[in-house]
Amino acid sequence: METWQHELESYRHLDLEGWISVYRVLPVWSGLVLTVIGALMIFFGGGRLFRVVAVPLGAAIGLVWAGALATRFGYESIQKPIVIGTSVALSFLGLVFPTAVLFIALGAPCGLLGGQLAGSTDYIFGFLPGFFVGGAFAVLFERHLSGIISSLFGAWLFTLGLCCILSPVTSAVDSIAKTPLLILAFAGVCALIGIVYQVFIRPAPEVREKQKQEKFMNKKMKKERQALEARWTKKK
Repeated sequence: METWQHELESYRHLDLEGWISVYRVLPVWSGLVLTVIGALMIFFGGGRLFRVVAVPLGAAIGLVWAGALATRFGYESIQKPIVIGTSVALSFLGLVFPTAVLFIALGAPCGLLGGQLAGSTDYIFGFLPGFFVGGAFAVLFERHLSGIISSLFGAWLFTLGLCCILSPVTSAVDSIAKTPLLILAFAGVCALIGIVYQVFIRPAPEVREKQKQEKFMNKKMKKERQALEARWTKKK
């Protein structure tokens, strides 16, 4: 757990090399898992599979943001149990109610930004409005944001998985990783493909459900027509 917290510490800052170096602590088999999960999330993570996204997303929110919030609100002495408890709780919440995790995923950074703008003395008065406004925005545009977040999250998992798989095979991965912008550009292209597909090409859930019902009804009507024709044929 401490190793993971150390690696994920870079995600609280603009430390691009630290973001990428996570693949170095992953076993090769986990790289295979990450590439498969990442690909699914890129193209289908915004629908029913968003629960798969919401569980690790909830854990990531806890690991990345809970510590910063605990320190900011004066609970630095019990930061570790807060981080662990928050990660577990948000993972479970992501499984049963993924919309809530989406609310927190956007609300937490917006709250931190609002608190930063308000200043240390009025931090809470900047944090709360930012948190609730960001969360409300997330719920209002849930379908679009779930597609965007799942594509971004999936693209990053896919990229880290590829780095993990290829690292033992070729030293080129470690060389490329020293230029973080190349890794980020690759992940960005994967994410963009997923976003375009999920937001603009893939039909909305209600449209897919309507198409499914229409397909079922057409099949049923075809069977009834064939049965009717068969009865007429027998009468003749």
